[in-house]
Amino acid sequence: MAEDALPYGAWARARERFLEGLNEAERADFEDSSFENMFYSANTAQKAHEVDSKSRRLAERLNRLLAGMDEWGKALDVYSNSSARILSPLWGSIRVLIQDSCLPVVYYHSSGPYL
Repeated sequence: MAEDALPYGAWARARERFLEGLNEAERADFEDSSFENMFYSANTAQKAHEVDSKSRRLAERLNRLLAGMDEWGKALDVYSNSSARILSPLWGSIRVLIQDSCLPVVYYHSSGPYL
């Protein structure tokens, strides 16, 4: 009864119930798994994805293009401010598209360290 009062007892019972539903191969995998194994597997999958991913290569090329357009855009900001009637709405909408296009590329570059 004292075990029921502790929160750990509930977790231990849930773990035992989970293990009862596994076959022998799944149980062996579960027992052999550890944080280090999971981290290593995720890291290996991440590195394989970096090498084989077509979308990652495309995102890196797109990142270079968008970076160049962003630099070019700084110069166009001056022109759009000088003729605000025509160029500002046109360039402003293109600028928004460039900024929105950069978000998926940033995801590819920032997700690696978290795995």
